[in-house]
Amino acid sequence: MKYMLRLTDKMKLWAICALCMAALLLLGAEAGAEPIEDAAEGSHLWTELIGVGSEPDGDSAVQDIWLSDLPVSVNGLFVGMSTEELGKGVDAGKERLIEDGTFVYEENLIIRIGQRRVVNISAAEDSRYKLMQNGRAFVAIGTKWEECAKILGDPLAFYTKSDEQDIRIALYSHSSADIGVFLQNGCVGGFLLTEPGMLAESLRWSNYIMEEVNEK
Repeated sequence: MKYMLRLTDKMKLWAICALCMAALLLLGAEAGAEPIEDAAEGSHLWTELIGVGSEPDGDSAVQDIWLSDLPVSVNGLFVGMSTEELGKGVDAGKERLIEDGTFVYEENLIIRIGQRRVVNISAAEDSRYKLMQNGRAFVAIGTKWEECAKILGDPLAFYTKSDEQDIRIALYSHSSADIGVFLQNGCVGGFLLTEPGMLAESLRWSNYIMEEVNEK
């Protein structure tokens, strides 16, 4: 029974990641969006969407992550990388197409590609996946939220859904990508990286509601 519960939770979180990716696909179709050329240039959209600034404060290690323009990645995979670069970081040739331009790798990694560049990345339920920058790993899937918050700092917002209160999504903003950290049972269950300015709207399209905003 316990095994079946864990399996159900895993499938549920994976499905939520896929749903958010689908919402992003619809948003792109509605707006006619194209893959970003300069991620930093688009990062100002974030404050327009959620109504607060993203100026970090506190620990210097936290400052280093958010003040650096080097891309935040999942195991070295980052938004804006070319398909050629992607092919060097994944087991190319074994991916499975689930939507136009959206592929599943290793069952737990979903990547959306547009115009030969990565535009969204989602990883869930596998401790191999880590949030990284410049080859340095900061947070791995399975990390307790308290430890994650010490490393990343306070999120700009939390999103929840009325029928999925066991899952929260902490939102962060970086010049290279919006970052969603999926939280389940007090631990990090997954990561979702999108083009700057896209994630908050994607969550709204997926019927998530802003729970809390930490105003700086």
